Amino acid sequence: MGIGLIGISSLLYFKNKKLYVYVFSLTLIVGIVNLIDIFYSSITIGIGSIKLNPIFLALLIIFLVLNKELLNKIFPEKKLTEKELAERNAKTQNLIKIYEHKFHSKTESELRNIAEEKSGYVNEAKIASTNILRNKYML
Repeated sequence: MGIGLIGISSLLYFKNKKLYVYVFSLTLIVGIVNLIDIFYSSITIGIGSIKLNPIFLALLIIFLVLNKELLNKIFPEKKLTEKELAERNAKTQNLIKIYEHKFHSKTESELRNIAEEKSGYVNEAKIASTNILRNKYML
C-alpha cells in the first residue's frame, strides 16, 4: 500500500502539485505512525504503546525543507484585514504610550541606551525612548 501511495504521489507531482502535496504528506504521516510501509522490513521506535517509523519521519522533514516555496505558494500566509491592522496599530500605539510613561523619569543616557538598535528592548520601548529624547532633549 505504501509503494502504491508513493507511486500515486509521483504521478500527481507532474499533474497536480496541490493534490501531490496533500497525498504525499498524508502518505508520510500515515507511514510515521507505522500504518503503511514501503520496505519489506520495518524499522520502528517505540514510545510506550506508540510505534514510530524514523524513516518516514526523516522523509517528512526532508520534504518540508526542500518544498518550502511550494508549500508557501499553496498555503499562503493569511493577510490581515484593515480592521485587524487598525487594531494591531492601536495596540502598538498603546504600548508606546505605556513605555513613554514608564521611561519618562529616566536620564538621557539611559534613554539613549534603550533606543539603540541592539539594546535588547522591544521596538515599542525603543520608539518610546526615541520620542522622549526628541521631545524632552530636542534631539
